[in-house]
Amino acid sequence: MQKLRHDGAISLHTRNLKYGKLSNGALVRVAPNLIKRCKQHFQHLGEDIGVEVILGLNGFVWVQEAPLEKEGPPGPDGRPTQIEPEEGVPNTYTPVTVAGRERVARVRNPIMALARMCMPVYSATIVDVYLASVAFGLPAKEMLTSHDVLTRITQAASERTQA
Repeated sequence: MQKLRHDGAISLHTRNLKYGKLSNGALVRVAPNLIKRCKQHFQHLGEDIGVEVILGLNGFVWVQEAPLEKEGPPGPDGRPTQIEPEEGVPNTYTPVTVAGRERVARVRNPIMALARMCMPVYSATIVDVYLASVAFGLPAKEMLTSHDVLTRITQAASERTQA
């Protein structure tokens, strides 16, 4: 903890560049009581989805395209080694592709749908609603259009939370 403010807010700062600046993503605000406490709040939603989320217990959720890992020379096992970012070297800006924006929006909207239906927000429910929207063939922009659509796509997550 870096600083405790008079209104109860806590400011936390990281002193290394492991996490970097938040860029190429979207910030979603939900009610803090909907964020489920997890062991790890930095969640990679899977290679097929290609998006990472940071679930803050204060209700802030950051959704970003998963960064591409740089590959180094082959290691002793023949597979490429991963290059870690150097300490003190700032992250460089990478432009966002249309496909990347679509992926971020397709994950942002399930978070908004879960919040509107007052359901817990964590990686499993986000993925359930995401997969339901894909199964129904809904474009990302139509996921939040009506209450009927919200009910249909959050049904899988509802079943998970009741089990």
